[in-house]
Amino acid sequence: MYIQSDLENKIYKISKRNFLDDYVHYTSNEVDMTLSGKYLYKYPKFTIDYSHFSKYPTHNIVKDLIETIKLSQNLKKKEVIVGTGANGILQNIVKVLFNKGGNLVTPYLTFNQPEYAVSSMGGVTKRVFMASDGNISIENIVKSVDEKTKMVYLCNPNNPTGILINMEEINYIANSVKAYVVVDESAIEFSEGKGASEMESKDNIIIVKSLSKAYGIANLRVGYMICSEEFKKMYEENITVNEVSGISCLYAKKVLLSNNYKQNVRLIIKERKNIEKKLGKLGLEFYKSQSNILFSKKELNEDIIEKFNKSGISVMFVKDEQDKLHFRIAVQDKKTNKVFIKRCKNLIKE
Repeated sequence: MYIQSDLENKIYKISKRNFLDDYVHYTSNEVDMTLSGKYLYKYPKFTIDYSHFSKYPTHNIVKDLIETIKLSQNLKKKEVIVGTGANGILQNIVKVLFNKGGNLVTPYLTFNQPEYAVSSMGGVTKRVFMASDGNISIENIVKSVDEKTKMVYLCNPNNPTGILINMEEINYIANSVKAYVVVDESAIEFSEGKGASEMESKDNIIIVKSLSKAYGIANLRVGYMICSEEFKKMYEENITVNEVSGISCLYAKKVLLSNNYKQNVRLIIKERKNIEKKLGKLGLEFYKSQSNILFSKKELNEDIIEKFNKSGISVMFVKDEQDKLHFRIAVQDKKTNKVFIKRCKNLIKE
């Protein structure tokens, strides 16, 4: 049902990274906003007040961003906390919940930074085996929770598979356990379903959101979480509330109010479907993704890693619980994807 991780059985294998211009990058889960020098995404204009450089971010700047998030995301009646990207928030949640140890329950194939954070706090992680269709096994997640479980982590859409679970399943887990259920919606904008933040949820559900993917400001490190009043109090008693750059807060506000991200999301989804179609004709199948990533279905031979490297393609290789090799790519712009498809065709012909 699950394997207790000791961090030695790592599921991710990063292929060789080379930052030459002719290298096709699919390793980092970023959404590139440029295409041949032209912007896919219309970034809002921003005039920097250089006096901000010498000052720490103020409570008012952070509070102003929180109000903008609530307004733009229709979260007026919910508690919102801003942090340094989704990952920074996840690290802080672990610090709050695991100060006396405990265990984390998480799918076997998922974003693994919470696992590393729990290990650093002296906790352990139960990596729950996936369902036969590659999805998260809801029943196995619930059965793996015990009295020492402090947190259940669900990346939705999941990373690396891109598969989405619905809110009814999330609520089922939350109703079945006493632990906090952390739902990471860093790429929810690319899905067809509704996010947890758009629906009523239980107090033990914490929702983590990111401005790195669809909004295209990964380098500014801005994310936020939606939580109960009780957890907000616990969090603010242990974590500083103004750890985000003030300049990042000011620009994030402009990005949220501009609402320009939707065009970029449409283009990435179009490119994702194009890659699936073109590579599908070559026999490469992917799980049905509701994200900006694609995850291969069939088991790959180990020699594919070296072949990708020699072809100038950088992808994320992943091993499942049966030690079968797969790869994950983060969809890029049309020009880059075209090169990727061409090089994949050449690999298959070899």
